[in-house]
Amino acid sequence: MVLQHKASACDCANSPNTFITSIDKFTAELEVVEIDTLSTEGVFEYWPLVLTKLKVIRPFKGSVDVDYVWMNNTNGPDCERGLFPEHIGQKYIITGRMIEDKRYDKWINDAAERNFLYVTTCGKTVLDVEGNNVYGVITKNNDTKIREKYDRLMQEDESKAKAYYDEVYLTKHHKDLVQKMPIHQFYKLME
Repeated sequence: MVLQHKASACDCANSPNTFITSIDKFTAELEVVEIDTLSTEGVFEYWPLVLTKLKVIRPFKGSVDVDYVWMNNTNGPDCERGLFPEHIGQKYIITGRMIEDKRYDKWINDAAERNFLYVTTCGKTVLDVEGNNVYGVITKNNDTKIREKYDRLMQEDESKAKAYYDEVYLTKHHKDLVQKMPIHQFYKLME
């Protein structure tokens, strides 16, 4: 007898490499209004169940009558990207799709607010909004340029190459990694 096991795997081959090409069924500018640890019992003893509640500031695509959405603060096994905000008031532009997830019904009393945003790890699906600017891989992806510069530095000096790699990926808005776009320009882009 052969037992077959169905394993969930995330295949991001040929996934979109910019936010504009990653746009899904729901896209909006959102603001963090709650970060709640809902449970630390049972299976959540080791990995607490933490959800983020986001207020819809400006919908670009999809449901325009939704006021709030929830996102899980974990990266799921089904290619789901979590959101790990640092504070209340943090703003993002996120693209994904709305799902009905009954697993959390016992913690969210208002049925009208049980809108969950599923965001895939494949593609560039989350942008940061800070002040009047949007940061992220909006319309162009510099990964190839970063890799080429890293390879060039590796031929010259391995320590310089490692320092460059660390600088790019540890600096939140490093100029080689992300674009900076005025928010009014982003709004026009989304029209």
